[in-house]
Amino acid sequence: FKQLLMVAGVDRYYQIARCLRDEDLRADRQYEFMQLDAEMSFVEQDDVHTAIGNAVIAAARAAGHETGEIVKMTWHEAMNRFGVDKPDLRFGMELTELTDVFSATEFKAFAGAACIKGINAGGKAEEYGRNKLDGLTDRAKKMGAKGLV
Repeated sequence: FKQLLMVAGVDRYYQIARCLRDEDLRADRQYEFMQLDAEMSFVEQDDVHTAIGNAVIAAARAAGHETGEIVKMTWHEAMNRFGVDKPDLRFGMELTELTDVFSATEFKAFAGAACIKGINAGGKAEEYGRNKLDGLTDRAKKMGAKGLV
């Protein structure tokens, strides 16, 4: 049906549908969700980003939520700046490149590392006791890090 509209000269078609997941439930997924489906003819990638972004912003405003600009970034940029592919931009906790600063160190956690990055959590040291810091260090080691500094 949608393809017939495209052939007939309708350049854009949008559909909002309620969907149910046909898979095992997980803590990070809703069983039911709303999906925005779009068919667009003769468009570039930026056209799709703009159209979908505008639709999402309009829907949020209609629901009474004020949104800012939708930020676009590549996967590589997200990984380099935040260390994850879906960063939470509300906190501004960007990684800082420190490889050059510590390249000649003998400190075991950094020695020979191809890449050293850090996060400046200004003013948070007072909130963490020794036990909590040790727990974070153990968790980081389980995830493959050599340690936390």
